[in-house]
Formats: sequence, structure tokens, C-alpha cells
Amino acid sequence: MNDPFVPVNALETLLMRAATVPAVRADFYRELCVATLFVLTPDVPEREGTRTLEKAEQVGIVNWSTADGKPYVPVFSSEEKMQEVVARGAVAYGTLGFPGKTLMEMLIQGSVPAILNPGLAYGKELVPDEMRRLATGGMFEPVKHEVVKAERQILIGQPKEYPNELVRALKALFEKRSVVEAAYRAHFFDPSTGDPPHLLVALKLAREDRALMADAGIVATEAGEKGKLVDFMVLSGRAGVEGYFQSIEPFYRRSVEILKPPEKKTGWRRLFGG
Repeated sequence: MNDPFVPVNALETLLMRAATVPAVRADFYRELCVATLFVLTPDVPEREGTRTLEKAEQVGIVNWSTADGKPYVPVFSSEEKMQEVVARGAVAYGTLGFPGKTLMEMLIQGSVPAILNPGLAYGKELVPDEMRRLATGGMFEPVKHEVVKAERQILIGQPKEYPNELVRALKALFEKRSVVEAAYRAHFFDPSTGDPPHLLVALKLAREDRALMADAGIVATEAGEKGKLVDFMVLSGRAGVEGYFQSIEPFYRRSVEILKPPEKKTGWRRLFGG
């Protein structure tokens, strides 16, 4: 456990950063879906090599158990990390590599969670519901998308307790997305939905960006208080609830750097024969 974790690919670099920076976790999940992940098989091949699995071919994937006896599938972010962990034991295994999304599609056929890089300094548990959302792409879609078509009576104000961790994480995400011009927060209650009062984040965007909304949802889930709802809305300039956000300062506003034109250099005309 004390061995240094040296990343050998983009996934491992993101895994290390995501451990402490919630704004990176959406990027980590995306890379997890496209990176090659490795699992163990009980059949040790006679020689190393690569081959393509035949359609409908069944493969056995090794399960391990936690200290309290619960089974899980060990998954590895690289061959190097896999060999490091396997070398600690006395059992020989075969290995298979799959694109992350393909592996998730296979693993959700069962009900056992997976653990990425078990026993190493950086890893992650992947529960069945999480793997299902990765396999189907639902991880990168808003949980619910609604267009308000009728007037509603709502209550809106400022949250009693400032969501510091969530605001920091969202600011870090928005800094990486130039489409976000400003972001506002509010405490929001719409009795018609049946949802409890919760945080509402309103975004002023340069253009529509559904991927951003999905990533903001991931960050809110990771950095917000567990089990607490966070809604996002895009400001469109219409009347109604948007008027409230015109009366408050944003918690994030994109800064614009003003660049001065370069000064003319003496003799530039002569360089071009003028």
C-alpha cells in the first residue's frame, strides 16, 4: 500500500487528480469508458499474445473478496498496475483487456461490484448502478430534463448554509469550459414537483452545451452533500424566475483578458519593400 503510484496513462493521471479534485471526475469517467481496462481470468495462456473473442464466446472473469467476505471483480487501469498487484500473491492468472465501456456492459450482467486497482494507493469502487450508467451513457446525460411550459408559484432565496465545497468544485469545472459566462446560486422550492427545497444553479451560457450540464451534474453529485438534490437551469433572458438572478451577484463570472494591439515597429515598411 505504501508503494508510490506512478501513472502510466491518461486514465491513471485523471484517477489521481479526481481523488481530490471533484471537477476532474467527469473527465475521469469519460476516460474510463474509452481506456483499456484489464481483468483476470482463471485460465493461464501458454504464451502471451492477443486475439479477438468470437461472438457469443464466454469468458471467465476472476472474483476476489474483501476483508469481510464480499465478492468483487478486480479491474486494473494498466498492465503495469495489474502485474504489481498480482505479483503480491502466489496464484497465476490469465488476463483480458477491454475498452472500458465494453467491460461495463459485460459486468452489469451480474450483480457484483468492481474495484479499480484494489490494494493500490489510487483506486475506485464501481457499484452496479454506476457501471450501468457508464455502459448505457446515462452517466453523461442529465438525470432529468424539463421545460417549464406553465406558470408556477415557487419560493426562491439564498441558501442558509453556503455550499463551499460544491461552489469550489463548480468554479473549477467552469474555468475549463469557456461556454460558461456566469453562474448563480439560489435556494429553490417548487411545491408542484414534490421535491424538497434544494440548491438551484443558474448558468449564463454562450451557447447550448448538454455535455456541460451532464458534467456539472456529476460534479454536484461528487462534491455536494450526499443525497441532496441540485438543479441546474440555463438563463435564456425570459421573465419569471430569471428576474431573481438579475438582482444578485454571480458566484462565478468568466474573466475576459483585454489584449492591446502590438505597437508598430520603426522601419516595418522597409521590411516589405514599402
